[in-house]
Amino acid sequence: MKVLRPELVADAVQTDRFVQEARLLMELQHPHLVKGERVAKEGATIFVSVAEREPQEFVQPPTVFQRWAMLLSPLMAMFKQTAA
Repeated sequence: MKVLRPELVADAVQTDRFVQEARLLMELQHPHLVKGERVAKEGATIFVSVAEREPQEFVQPPTVFQRWAMLLSPLMAMFKQTAA
C-alpha cells in the first residue's frame, strides 16, 4: 500500500499527481512493477492498494569494474588477434 503523506492531502496539485500515478500503476503490467488495485480515500487518507507478489530472488547487478570488464574483453580479444 502506498499512502499520500497527511501534510500533502490538502494540496490539490499533490493529490492529483498521486491519483494520476495510482491510476497509471493500475494500467501498467511489467514484471518489475507491483500491480495497483485501487485508489481510494478513507477519511483524510488517500492511498493506493497494490497486489501482493511472490518474493523474487534479488540478483546483484554487476559492479562498475565488472561492467568495464564486459565492455573491454571483446576489444582485448581483438587486440590480441591483431598483435599476433
